[in-house]
Amino acid sequence: MNQNRPLIAASRDEITFTLDVKSGSLPSDWYGHVFINSPAGTVNSNGLPYPLDSHELGSPIMNGDGLVFRFDLGVEKVAVTTKLMKPPCFYADLATKVGNENGFGRLYEFKNLGLTRMSLELGSRDELNTAVTPVKFKGDTSTRMLACYDAGRPWEIDPHSLDMISAIGANSEYAASTPDFLFAFPVVQTTAHPSFDPRTQELFVANYTKSFKTLSEHEVIVEMLKGDIEKVEHFFEHIIHRVGKHKDHDDVIDELDGLISVHDKEHETKLLHWVKGLFHSHKEKVEGSKNRKGPFRWIKKLFQSLLKKVLNKKGQKASNAITDDVFLLRWSGASGPLDRWKVVDAEGRPLVINQCMHQTTLTEDYILLADASFKFGFDLLFNSPFKSKKIDDWLRHYLTTAQEPFLDMYIIKRSQLDPSKDTVVGEKLKKPIPLEAVHFSAEYSNPNGVITLHLAHNSAACLAESVRTFDTLAPDGSQPVDPEVVGLISVGCMDIGRIGKVAIDAEQAEIISEDYIIEPGNLDKPEEIGVHTWGVGLYTYRDIISADTPVEKIRFNYWSCYGLDPRLLTKFIYDLYDDYPNRKYTPEQMSAITKKGIPFVLSRQNTDTMELEDFYQFSTDVILKSVQFVPRVPNAPSVTDDPQKDGYIFTTELVNYPNANGNNYQCEIWIFKGWDLSSGPCCILNSPNLDYAFTLHSAWTADAVSPDSRSYYVNPREDYDAVIKKVEPKSRQAKIQALFNQFIYPEFEK
Repeated sequence: MNQNRPLIAASRDEITFTLDVKSGSLPSDWYGHVFINSPAGTVNSNGLPYPLDSHELGSPIMNGDGLVFRFDLGVEKVAVTTKLMKPPCFYADLATKVGNENGFGRLYEFKNLGLTRMSLELGSRDELNTAVTPVKFKGDTSTRMLACYDAGRPWEIDPHSLDMISAIGANSEYAASTPDFLFAFPVVQTTAHPSFDPRTQELFVANYTKSFKTLSEHEVIVEMLKGDIEKVEHFFEHIIHRVGKHKDHDDVIDELDGLISVHDKEHETKLLHWVKGLFHSHKEKVEGSKNRKGPFRWIKKLFQSLLKKVLNKKGQKASNAITDDVFLLRWSGASGPLDRWKVVDAEGRPLVINQCMHQTTLTEDYILLADASFKFGFDLLFNSPFKSKKIDDWLRHYLTTAQEPFLDMYIIKRSQLDPSKDTVVGEKLKKPIPLEAVHFSAEYSNPNGVITLHLAHNSAACLAESVRTFDTLAPDGSQPVDPEVVGLISVGCMDIGRIGKVAIDAEQAEIISEDYIIEPGNLDKPEEIGVHTWGVGLYTYRDIISADTPVEKIRFNYWSCYGLDPRLLTKFIYDLYDDYPNRKYTPEQMSAITKKGIPFVLSRQNTDTMELEDFYQFSTDVILKSVQFVPRVPNAPSVTDDPQKDGYIFTTELVNYPNANGNNYQCEIWIFKGWDLSSGPCCILNSPNLDYAFTLHSAWTADAVSPDSRSYYVNPREDYDAVIKKVEPKSRQAKIQALFNQFIYPEFEK
């Protein structure tokens, strides 16, 4: 029997190969290089899918080491180079994995915990798997490249070899979401999309933290996790069996009180109190509590408990130093410390981020920060510390909240960025943008202080949730999910997406105007639905995140809309967003439309008319992933009426070629003419070596050469030795230092 390629599959091989032309012909007038980032599993899994006997089975595919692809665009061939992103924490992960423990023990091992990968002894992985950002500073003769992630420092990589060069900023220049004495790899929350200004040659990075309080009674959880975890899980499952998924929280709390009264074992009693606290948190959520620090507060409690234990000193209290703070960092490419400001509101108070700061953007006079609709904060990174799916299901049921149905935005005047000062004001929009968004772009020009934003509104689509092994399908939960989609983002939308254009008076921090495209298409015949906005995804336009050219006005934008896949609308998501406030279609309508299925579409938006004026609809066997604008060679005879259409749209696809053995998904590259999408791909490329499960953000550059010199370098030994010296208790330091000396530093000193 032939081995068919599953939907979720990815290689971690670091190779160079050439793509084959499957159909059409390569453009004779394109050039440059496309970089794409992609998660590719862990040091344990050796790629994707996760082995059936692995404890990582069911992990979100978004949790994995970054594998960067570089496509060299020639007129006769397209060469591909791949390289794993390997910051210091990668080598720690490799050295402490099962089978490679090297005497460090179970607590040193990194494990997938929802969207993050953590070690209880060492800290958090910087997986660098989300975005790539080109930069070019004064004196640079070629483009430089960064790999970026939401939970770690960005790293500069060599555009030619794709080797790691340096972290951007030392550990000491970032505020961590964990106290400095806890981990050698602290939890650092940043933005996967720092903003680069080609004109002023400055890179801006957002860094933020969230506050949490000490609740010492929860140290028992950590202690039990360090001990016999099977006994913990058995007792936890006993609690779940007794309590169940009750709707009346007061009854549940009364029942827990009854269990507490009959238990005489100290650890079990404390665990019951902990569970009772979870129900109180959920009760607050259901009753409309505005305290957005409530959901998943148990993870904060768990790690705060760990603080007390690692100190191991009588009478010494765990630190309460982690506060709500936002920092803006500026890098101009030169050696030395980054410029750094704490961002405060007009009254001098720190900003509070409820969700995450996945993206930033800038104009000639302003920097915009957002509380993005993506639950990737420290308190929302985790599923469960347990292996039990029953516990995982129960915790998710009681601890997960829907994302905010709006977008808070903060505006910083660039003229106020004074290096001699420690703070800068971030003015919050008086009223938020009324629809949620994860991704957005600003036009560089801001005449008379007016900022124009273009936004992807993922309406009632929870991009931070993934399909679990125990999930069932909407609306009634009678059917289990297809195992083939376990780990994928739960993009079973609960309303139609919108493409937004918003004008903002930056000086008054007020919205001037809003305009949205809502296009359902031909719902009577979904296989011929035409252009639509079901599932607004990634987008591209000419010179998006360019290292050379700011886009004064975005006239044309190219959108990927991912439609509706009945395999991805789970009952959990259906219930989570059943009361979505911006609704255009009822939950019942969404269930019926999703059941039919809606295919992907690639469309071109005219931002002046707010029309989708050209499009290509894919068949139901094609899954569109990344999209990237590639310009035609300079001075080529024009083929269109606007330079912003004068290029090609480079896309990554997964195409199903089912046969007698079932589904068979192949990786392909489809090239479209930017001025004529409807004519279909002008070239399709493939190769047996082209292997990805989920490509994410991309960038185009005219060159891809190794830098002449490394003008900026953060020495890993000096950087991390300073962190290790702060670890408490000091008895931990020797073993951690030995790990770094033997398995990490040599990799950066070759």
